[in-house]
Amino acid sequence: MSDEELEYQVNDRLSFMRFLGLGLAESIPDATTVWLFRQQFKQQGLIEELFE
Repeated sequence: MSDEELEYQVNDRLSFMRFLGLGLAESIPDATTVWLFRQQFKQQGLIEELFE
């Protein structure tokens, strides 16, 4: 799923919000925020560890 698609789905579906621990009144991270977060994980070598 692309970062843009993730942003859309989190805004569109309560199940995605619940999975992320977000309430209705909370702001949803945009695609750029998701990308930056993922880049930090990559730089620290944590992506592989996360999926093990």
